[in-house]
Amino acid sequence: MTTRLGSGRRVPVLASLLGSRFWLTCYAAILAGFFTPLPEWLASGAVGPSLGGILFFTTLGVGTDAFLLALSGPARTRLLPLTFWKLLGIPIIIGAITALVAPAWTLGMTLMAAMPAGLSSPTLSALHRPSAVPAGLALVAVTSLLCPVTVPLLMAAVRALPLDLPPGTGLSPLRMAMGQGAYIAFMLAVPWLSTRLVRRSFPAWVERNRLRFRPFALLSLVILVFTAAAACRPVLVTVGASLGFTGLALATGATLVMGVVSLAIAERLPGDEAVSFPCGVVFMNNGLAVTIAAKSYPDDVPALLAAVLVEVPILVGVSWVGSVAARRALRRVK
Repeated sequence: MTTRLGSGRRVPVLASLLGSRFWLTCYAAILAGFFTPLPEWLASGAVGPSLGGILFFTTLGVGTDAFLLALSGPARTRLLPLTFWKLLGIPIIIGAITALVAPAWTLGMTLMAAMPAGLSSPTLSALHRPSAVPAGLALVAVTSLLCPVTVPLLMAAVRALPLDLPPGTGLSPLRMAMGQGAYIAFMLAVPWLSTRLVRRSFPAWVERNRLRFRPFALLSLVILVFTAAAACRPVLVTVGASLGFTGLALATGATLVMGVVSLAIAERLPGDEAVSFPCGVVFMNNGLAVTIAAKSYPDDVPALLAAVLVEVPILVGVSWVGSVAARRALRRVK
């Protein structure tokens, strides 16, 4: 069975499920995870390696040098305030709103919003403005480098609030923050260094197959959301599906808030950053949020659900903010 692309070429439908129709695959994986009983060791143990696969194959296709080159471009002068908004400003807004409407979800929603820009966000921003890729790569690089510091600080601040949250791992706030920072740095550094090693060892092979790595990154994401959803299944069976619907509604609202705030900030940015920034804010690295929630807050079901369920609205949200930002940038030029 085949489907026709705009260029006239025919691509098997199965291949398009890891391409133009990936959003269908992702939604199906989430639903399948909620209805598939998996051993706890498998459901929770597959989350970390799946995230590693996403980062490894994405970086292998793009190249680590592309991130370093983006940091030397003209967008670097605006990176500091944009990074502040991405890692601290917007997550604080999301956390404050959630604390008012659904206190039990505050940690999970704040954690989700505090994630660095997703590695696929530059590619998604390029769908609306091809020249936005370098600015998007720069945002990914800086937010990924700084999140091992900002995320533990935000999580410690949330847990210090008078909210009825599960006890976590039982560690002191300082040890918890240090452990989280080290874990995040490890989860980001291992795929990055592995990519550097492979590219240096087999440069010709990597360049020849560069376009073939993206489906493997997307497949890793499918495995991640499937196993993370499966890890939530026992609790949903116990407490009922209403918890899942609550999380989906909150994740959708958070995506809307992130989109509106990032688009407002983007109004003051040049064209490329005006598109790449909202895409990076909305399409965050929620896979990292899944691993942190599973590792640091195993008893906080809303924290894990928030990281998993946000995949549903951000697939639509990134298309929305990208198209709006691109139209606004085009109008400013005219």
